[in-house]
Formats: sequence, structure tokens, C-alpha cells
Amino acid sequence: MDAEEQRRQFVQTLLREDLNLHDVGQAYFAMTGSASEEEVALYTLEMLMLPQNQRDLLTLAIRSLLQGQARRAGFENFTQQPDDHCGAPRSKHDDEGGKERGLERDRDRRKDQ
Repeated sequence: MDAEEQRRQFVQTLLREDLNLHDVGQAYFAMTGSASEEEVALYTLEMLMLPQNQRDLLTLAIRSLLQGQARRAGFENFTQQPDDHCGAPRSKHDDEGGKERGLERDRDRRKDQ
């Protein structure tokens, strides 16, 4: 991926996920990022291009934040499925009949009560 595309995806992810640039910067600096906070802001505003290794660290910082959010929300074992009509995360087990088995278990529990 070229530098401009990497930046475009970085900015789109920031906006789509409603991430705070300061939080991303903190994660980036924790990963030994060497660009200043101002340089990261200028990069985001398309006023400065960062070296490849620093762009990669920013990408890792965003991924780290998103994974942390997913863990805190209890979704670490869920994946987004493109055919999911409501956009809700589905369990990996749903891919092979897990949904039907889950409904059967719910029905069985109700009968037992």
C-alpha cells in the first residue's frame, strides 16, 4: 500500500471508529513512536508525511486501541460477518449451525423450567 492510501485509511478509521487522536498518539508513543504529537496531527491533516515505520506504528496503535475496546466490551471472540443484516457481531460458532443449536438449547431450557 502506498503512503497516501495508508494515511487515507488511518484517517477513515479514526473517523469511523470515533477514536480520539490523543488516545491513538498515547498508544503510538507507548510503542516507541518517534514523531511528535504535532507531527502526528499534521500527518492526520495531510500536511506532513511520516516515514513508513512511523505510519506502521500508527496503524498498530489504532489496532491496539480497537482490540482493547473489543475486549472491554466482551467481543473478543466475535467477528463481523458481511452477510449479517443488522450489523451485530456474530460468534465464530454461528458459521456452522451454531445459531440453530443455540436456539434449540434455549427452547430446551424453557421446557425444563
